[in-house]
Amino acid sequence: MVENIIFDFGGVLVNFAPRTFLKETFHDVHLENAIYNLTFGDPLWAQMDADTVTREEAEDTFLQLAALQGLEKETALILKTWKSTLTLKKDTYSLLQRLAKSNYHTYYLSNLPADCYEDWKTRFDFWQYFDGGIVSCDVKCIKPDAEIFDILLEKYNLKAETCVFTDDSANNVQGAQACGLKGIVFTGAKELEEELKKLGVSF
Repeated sequence: MVENIIFDFGGVLVNFAPRTFLKETFHDVHLENAIYNLTFGDPLWAQMDADTVTREEAEDTFLQLAALQGLEKETALILKTWKSTLTLKKDTYSLLQRLAKSNYHTYYLSNLPADCYEDWKTRFDFWQYFDGGIVSCDVKCIKPDAEIFDILLEKYNLKAETCVFTDDSANNVQGAQACGLKGIVFTGAKELEEELKKLGVSF
């Protein structure tokens, strides 16, 4: 029986689509791929989520590598503007509110760097609709590692079989399922609601 619904942030509750952002900025697939690999796709990006490097340290490295490819200007533009794309997904927000007002408990579990976390605390008001949650920068580990799911379950004394986790990353959902949680790959709020109802969630 599902009692707890756990949400990812980026791509689920907050718009985050770096590939789309790069496409709309450059309209050049080769340039888009190069900049993606220099920024969002670089392993340092995940290390920021885990708070093992600072954004300043990571971005300095990104720009140094970009300069070697003659792409420092383009990379600097993306690093300066990408946060503007982080907007609320209103349909998911509405779904969260409905769940929170029902008999279900809602939690968040997100890979999130410290600077974004601090900004989002005042930028978004969805926090009031959660019973709790974990962000990667606080616990120094990231999805899909089992450790971060275990930390969430232990912190709130949750039984894995009573939880359903949704994320736009199939790898992260598989990580949750490996820990005994039910998982839904997020493709949209409407689809999420339908999948939740298939699992017996009524609200």
